[in-house]
Amino acid sequence: MKKRLLIQSLVLALPVLGLTSMTIANSNLPQINNVYVPVHRVLESAEQRYLLQVTTGVWNPQATLFDRINNSTVYFNGTQKGNNLSLYSVNQLLAGTETNTHKINADVNISSGNLNSQIISSRFDKNVDFQPLIKVQNRPSFSFKFYGGATIQQVSITDRSSQRVVQNLTGFNASPERMDYMDLNFDGYYDLVFVNAREADRYIYWMYNPKTAQFQRAPQLEKLAGQPKIDGLTRQVSFGEQTFKVEQGLLRPL
Repeated sequence: MKKRLLIQSLVLALPVLGLTSMTIANSNLPQINNVYVPVHRVLESAEQRYLLQVTTGVWNPQATLFDRINNSTVYFNGTQKGNNLSLYSVNQLLAGTETNTHKINADVNISSGNLNSQIISSRFDKNVDFQPLIKVQNRPSFSFKFYGGATIQQVSITDRSSQRVVQNLTGFNASPERMDYMDLNFDGYYDLVFVNAREADRYIYWMYNPKTAQFQRAPQLEKLAGQPKIDGLTRQVSFGEQTFKVEQGLLRPL
């Protein structure tokens, strides 16, 4: 039997000490500004023809559009200003050279995660509404503050609706450059991924547990080398050269 990694069980079985109480947060740590926070979204059109995987929250978003009817894939680069995305098709084999075959203009709804989009090609011009591939009710929306100095040592998490600090994450040292926000186990909730500042090619994972409404650290995932990448079309996640199929929270090696 192939070795399996159980993300959901990892999240639910983590010891209580894995959850950081707000009462022990270090208020003396300096705040770190300008942390890069890419949000990796996997979206589906309302009629389920298109699957859009796009990175938002950055000035230079990238996207992949898969057409289930034509079994075709178009790659995009672009820009983001505020909540507006402007994407243009590119040739991945030619270092992202613009192809001028497709354009996407879209507005991101931060609360719902929906994209109101206009897709323009040489053959059509249509409005397409994209929704999260995994739909959950009352998905939380958070803002983050980072503290530590040379490394991220604490993250303060605030609920956007109530403006209440709901959790402080401590007990780790991460690179101050970025934090990736992505749904690693395809449960509809975004997880936190940090670059480990003390181990090359290793990452620190805090998985969101909807049952406790808290992020819990997943140390077993941190044994895997390589930057995590998700594929919404195949429901797979890769860590460097290792690829896993995600099925009901189970990571099965391919």
